Amino acid sequence: TFRHYIQLSDNVFPESWRDNKTKVSPEERKVFSDQCELYMAQSSIPNAGIGVYTAVDYKNGDHIGEGEMLIPVLTTVENWLVDDVEWGLDLDERLYYEDEKVSGSIFYPGFGAQINCHFGLNNAEHNKPKFDAVGLHRSKDPGVGAFTNWHDMPNIATRDIRSGEELFVDYGYGWFTSRVHLMGDIPTDDEFSHADRIVQKMHALSSKNITTIPKKTFKNKKDLALEDFWGFLRKLSNQALERALPQRYGDLEEVVKHGSARHSVGGESSIRSHEWLNKNGICVDHLYVNVSTIPQAGRGAFAKRFIPKDSVVSPAPVLQLNRGHFYHQSKGFELLFNYAYGHPDSPIFLLPYSSTVNFINHDSRHPNVKLRWSTSPLHRKDFLDLSSEEVLKQGFGLMMEFISLRDIHPHEEILFDYGAEWERAWQKHVADWSPVPGAETYMTADEVIKIIGILTIEEQKAKSYPDNVRTACFFGNAEDTFYKNITKEGDLFKSFQVDQWKSNNDECLRWCTILERRSRNGNDAFYDVLIEPQTAHLLEECVLPSDEEIYVNNVPSNRVTLVDVEHSRDQNLPNAFRHFIRLPDDLYPGAWRQNRTK
Repeated sequence: TFRHYIQLSDNVFPESWRDNKTKVSPEERKVFSDQCELYMAQSSIPNAGIGVYTAVDYKNGDHIGEGEMLIPVLTTVENWLVDDVEWGLDLDERLYYEDEKVSGSIFYPGFGAQINCHFGLNNAEHNKPKFDAVGLHRSKDPGVGAFTNWHDMPNIATRDIRSGEELFVDYGYGWFTSRVHLMGDIPTDDEFSHADRIVQKMHALSSKNITTIPKKTFKNKKDLALEDFWGFLRKLSNQALERALPQRYGDLEEVVKHGSARHSVGGESSIRSHEWLNKNGICVDHLYVNVSTIPQAGRGAFAKRFIPKDSVVSPAPVLQLNRGHFYHQSKGFELLFNYAYGHPDSPIFLLPYSSTVNFINHDSRHPNVKLRWSTSPLHRKDFLDLSSEEVLKQGFGLMMEFISLRDIHPHEEILFDYGAEWERAWQKHVADWSPVPGAETYMTADEVIKIIGILTIEEQKAKSYPDNVRTACFFGNAEDTFYKNITKEGDLFKSFQVDQWKSNNDECLRWCTILERRSRNGNDAFYDVLIEPQTAHLLEECVLPSDEEIYVNNVPSNRVTLVDVEHSRDQNLPNAFRHFIRLPDDLYPGAWRQNRTK
């Protein structure tokens, strides 16, 4: 028989009687340490800005921190700060099929934006993200397309990491070569290895006693000579190697002990103590990600541990960007716009790039955090007095903080008031919303794989794929791939056959047609495929001649998949919600405001 209480409305029920707001079921709740595990502080790399340090030990292969979101970037504008924190589409091959107008970059906040790169000390890497809409569907949910479906981008330790170490991730050499005019030549892992060998030989030479002259007299003269020789040797090196070598001859012994890479960031003193982190850093580990308690919001940020009133819930370093750069003539405002904070009377919009803060959702009735400008010395408060034109010319330095309005308990969702303008826009969107044609039958490529599977071209005659899905295979033009010419007289295309797919072809995800499925001894399936001509959505080294047909046999099942065609994913829906988050007047600098212009 039916049983349910009668719920009183929020404006009737006393605030003081309410429990902490949480809908994370007990079985879904993770257990977190009371100790902060990750801190944001000044990087140990000179002039590198902020960095992230661990306050606990990690073993090789351990997950570090929270999985983060990814947001495809459509904007291709010179000299905007997103360029310095964005990543390439090779974070996940499926990103190449997001949109043919994607600029080749992904906004990856948190670990992707805050962690620096040091080729001699890199200790973390990214893995593959997840892609889903948290159970929401474009046929019934107006929130679909308003948040990114790319989430839970994991961060993995690539070696044992000591408590107090700064975290470093490999940016790739291309990031530095494109900025050599600004940064000069940066030492790679090869230069640091070369520097270690030079230092070891030089130290061995300085340790030898090769004279009968009294030790004290000889040592002074030898040290002076070796110091001069060391300076001469450094000048003979290329710029990258010179920067990897210690400047002072007297530091050789320490470099032999700890290595040139560790010496370049200050030696053992770069391993920060808990006392140093608490004094000089800000915890970036108070939050975790789960399904939001707010309808249609997707995912949300939740408290890992108890956070007292008036505490910093999370720092929020921000990029200052021009509002107009979020807009595209053909698509309107892109998804990145939904994560930006701004004011209607200013062209300056602020994009947070700290871990998990972009998962914080809206609640105007019961927010438990507010924003303020950071009190940390890492914040460039002088930027607040600059004009809007001048502040857009500056680099990194602006930082805000989410502050708890009351005591926040473990597993409680973190909620912020986005402003009345945002709320009115959302309410209008919900009232006016209707699904796009064909929404009822829509499935993502991942869903089609689970429900239908991989079909041959013959099988698709009986059960076709949705229009938004295509078959794709991993195949690249490897040097040792043998191509058998099977072109027949009169063929419009040159035809080649590859009898055996090889693991070194595992680079390029491209369109293909499944001709036949076969199995070996009843085990995993293998496929014979036709590689289709393609130039879009591929790295340059993956492009094959357009007048050639390539048949590849024995492609393993885990190298065949389905991809969503361009424009088909939720963020490209024409009825997706778009609106910035409004900062209150008393928080937004007066110097940045202008008369509103259309």
